[in-house]
Amino acid sequence: MIETHYDFEADVFYVRFAAPDAEYDESAEVAANITVDFDKQNRPMAIEIIHARWMIEGWSNAPKQEKPNAAQ
Repeated sequence: MIETHYDFEADVFYVRFAAPDAEYDESAEVAANITVDFDKQNRPMAIEIIHARWMIEGWSNAPKQEKPNAAQ
């Protein structure tokens, strides 16, 4: 089962695609503002995208926004 959550205020999109009983072990930033969570067997279990709206702007008809400050 895939679970998604978007935090409008923080502009963070989270996708979890692991089994409900998967146990979190660690995270790794795989690209700027993109983090992958891994389970105890080192399998990817979730992805978190920070500044999601800005990042998908080119893939959709979302209103144009200025690039967020990296310090945010």
